[in-house]
Amino acid sequence: MPAVLHAHDAAKVAGELYNSAQNSSRVWAGVGLRFNLPTVVDGRVYVGAKGELDV
Repeated sequence: MPAVLHAHDAAKVAGELYNSAQNSSRVWAGVGLRFNLPTVVDGRVYVGAKGELDV
């Protein structure tokens, strides 16, 4: 199952700003790994996936 990235407003956590499944033809993450935490560096999100690193 592909990973889905969700971004929420820090002041109002219920307000979702972005969801990578909104435009699945353009943004598609690989198959997620267990116990894997995304890392944010310089405004980019790095996510380890099966056999790849998604940015």
